[in-house]
Amino acid sequence: MVSAVICAFLVFLGMGLVSYVDSKCPGDPLHGYWDEDTRNNRCILRCDSGYEPSGCHIIRYSQKQRKWNHDVPSCQKEWPVSGKTLMAVVTGVAAVVVTPVLLARARFMNPGVAAGFTAAMRHVHV
Repeated sequence: MVSAVICAFLVFLGMGLVSYVDSKCPGDPLHGYWDEDTRNNRCILRCDSGYEPSGCHIIRYSQKQRKWNHDVPSCQKEWPVSGKTLMAVVTGVAAVVVTPVLLARARFMNPGVAAGFTAAMRHVHV
């Protein structure tokens, strides 16, 4: 009886050590670490301050296909301007330039008013 209890204890201890040592996430990258979400069976990349993931920061490993569902990202230096900010600026500039032209073509204002509007907008944004 005692040997069966010891054997069961050693099996459970061994399983605990294997699951602790055998992480399902890739090795930690420079300037970050992987957060293993065992509940949802995924790995989440957390980058240090001033760094951002180079790609999709949440990945899963498929045992069946023996590969990750996305390329494994790393932590890269953050850009001073985010992609969202850059897109907002480009969209705003395009709206200021295109609006008078579209209004003039739709005959909502004559070309002189459209040109004046564009000149005024340039003066305001300079």
